[in-house]
Amino acid sequence: MKESVLGHYICKIEGHGKLKLDYKTGRAQLTIDEGERLFEKLVIGHNYLDAPFITARICGVCPTAHTLAAIKAIEAAFKIKVTPATISLRKALLSGQIIQSHALHLFFLALPDYLHLTNAIELHQKKPEIFDLAIGLKKVGDLLVETIGGRAVHPTTPTVGGFLSVPASTELRKLQKFLRDQLPKALEAVDLFTSFSYPTLKRETEYLAIAEKGLISYYDGDEIISSQGFTTPIDNYAYAFKEEVRPTSPAKYGQRDGHGFMVGALARLSLDPEHLHPKAAYAYKKIWQKDFPSFNSFHNNVAQAIEIINLIEDAIVEIEKVLSDKNSIFQVPYEVQPGQGVGAVEAPRGTLYHGVKIDPDGNIQLYDIVTPTVQNLVNLEEDADALMKKHSKSQPEKLFNEVEMLIRAYDPCITCAVH
Repeated sequence: MKESVLGHYICKIEGHGKLKLDYKTGRAQLTIDEGERLFEKLVIGHNYLDAPFITARICGVCPTAHTLAAIKAIEAAFKIKVTPATISLRKALLSGQIIQSHALHLFFLALPDYLHLTNAIELHQKKPEIFDLAIGLKKVGDLLVETIGGRAVHPTTPTVGGFLSVPASTELRKLQKFLRDQLPKALEAVDLFTSFSYPTLKRETEYLAIAEKGLISYYDGDEIISSQGFTTPIDNYAYAFKEEVRPTSPAKYGQRDGHGFMVGALARLSLDPEHLHPKAAYAYKKIWQKDFPSFNSFHNNVAQAIEIINLIEDAIVEIEKVLSDKNSIFQVPYEVQPGQGVGAVEAPRGTLYHGVKIDPDGNIQLYDIVTPTVQNLVNLEEDADALMKKHSKSQPEKLFNEVEMLIRAYDPCITCAVH
């Protein structure tokens, strides 16, 4: 009889986690091995303007998403309506953030599993053309964030009410041309990630994302939609799903009606494949449509590759809107007042929520953050259990490797989970 296998640290994920497989019960467990970081308490008592900068330090991979979610929550509390030009620039900025993260995950964390390589150094040595492709796509995201956000990591220009500074039109034109020139690389990445043979796993789950008028909207979604027909305003996120506290984990675990659900690229693509930009639609329809909507979580890798194309195209469109508006305004006046607000954006790994309560002096009274990885953890465990049962006769080492690959396909950020 197979004995339980005590887990070891999982490599090539963000943060520290251990995997334990119990062959007797057919159960898999991802153990979070980092302490709580208490960012929600750190910001209490601070001026509202500090929140976007402090919460961005939760993560070095998706700080832009935290910055924008915090700004949106404060703007909702103050009832600020920013200009269309600000929204367009923020959309392009968020696109850059997601491209940065997807490129990092796909090529340096997930790809070695399928090329039988150990790490990025081996990738550079044995597959230099793929390594160059990875660096090229990462540069797309970096340049977007740096040009609009002020620097490639932890942006400095976005602020409550708009932007502190914006790039000149000449810089935006140059950026736009660069993005167009990089689209063939993004299509090449889709070809690469659709060429792999992914482990078989089909377990129907519930997908969630934010949308505007029923369409997936990475930046300005105002409602939560579900693959099972559930819809509610983003302000109701605390009722849409529950965060379970486990005595053995510093991270919470998101559940809906007692079961897991999934957020992220695979959820977004499965919920709304009909409104992709042209080249992304081509990639979806001509290359991978046969498997979508997909309930194989390994396909999150392919969904991320398709999203890179779509986000490059989206950034080109949003920059053009800014360039076409000769009277663009990037900062609006506002009044500091007591209030509560929720800000939600689609981060690389799924929907990110920030909730804030502000007192009459503009100081933070309460703060709440729900990260994508927290929402995915229960579903990840349920997928791992299904994989254990499906391949129960496999050799322990092979099965262990497949479950590790599954975890990496989710692209979990343990650092964000223990925020």
